[in-house]
Amino acid sequence: MVDGGAERVTLNLINHLAEHYSYQLDLVLVEATGAFLEQVSGQVRVINLNASRTLFSVRGLVKYINDEKPHAILSGMDYVNVISLISVKIARHPVRTVACLHINMSAQLANPSVFRGRFITPFVRLTHPWADVIVATSKGCGEDFLKVTGVGHDNMEFIYNPTITDAILPRAREQIEHKWFSDGDDTPVILAVGRLAHQKNFALLIDAFAIVSATSNARLLILGDGADRADLEKKVVDLGLSESVDMPGFVDNPYAYMAACEVFALSSRYEALPAVLIEAMYCGAKCVAADCPSGPREILDNGKYGWLVPVGDKEALASGLVSALADTQYQPNPKSWEPFVDHNVVGQYLSALLGTESS
Repeated sequence: MVDGGAERVTLNLINHLAEHYSYQLDLVLVEATGAFLEQVSGQVRVINLNASRTLFSVRGLVKYINDEKPHAILSGMDYVNVISLISVKIARHPVRTVACLHINMSAQLANPSVFRGRFITPFVRLTHPWADVIVATSKGCGEDFLKVTGVGHDNMEFIYNPTITDAILPRAREQIEHKWFSDGDDTPVILAVGRLAHQKNFALLIDAFAIVSATSNARLLILGDGADRADLEKKVVDLGLSESVDMPGFVDNPYAYMAACEVFALSSRYEALPAVLIEAMYCGAKCVAADCPSGPREILDNGKYGWLVPVGDKEALASGLVSALADTQYQPNPKSWEPFVDHNVVGQYLSALLGTESS
């Protein structure tokens, strides 16, 4: 339960089910660790397979299935889906299986640093036809999966993530301790949230911000942690931006920052359905997003609810940020986040899990 998009979706879904339904719910984890673990509802039983890697969790998951005899299993992320589907195939007890897609496969395969994506694809093609339902979390993600794997024509359903929950607004109103949000400081803050990794392309965002800062009085705040931290910190120093760029690491409550910032920026090379963009839009931030595969174009409705810019283009991203900073007429539109409210989509997940119509 680390601080990732798929993990947050799992957290939102299982907590909503625990609060509003009477099903017995188990959260089965390769390892019971991560920043989101303490936010799991007390009504959910956490099962720790205590495996060092997902690959080594098959034996424990098969034993769990045979011992506990669950009606259905929902899994997410390609390699986790593969292990889940193999485990169900091995187990003696029949289980309904729902596999969620949380990444754009074409873009992941094009990333030279992600060897796992190329290795896992044949296993995805082999195992995913076994799923009762494959859930595509965005239209672009589902269409790309079909193109890459040829799988899903008969068992794919399109269901958005349950991103917006009742817990967000109270947390968005909490006080921020960061010095840039102190009383009397009205310098606008551009916010980004995510793992400091190749996929998120924060190096491009920093380059774009260097262009913005040449003509605009603004600051850039990047929340999150990851393997690229040292390289990004060096870039900030090399560009002379140490006073106007800050990367404080993971924060437990990003919503307060989303509510207080002027602009939210998403610079990713690829996504499936970026939850942080939906959350920032809901919290009232003006949103500028790279038109990456896939999700931002659907979320922002082709630019109706924010600024879409070409992926990988620092000048275009800088131009979008400047335009958003200068826009004094922007008003959040409730229609923009309505498709992603948990109450509106959890019934669809239940239908997939139960194999019946649910509400």
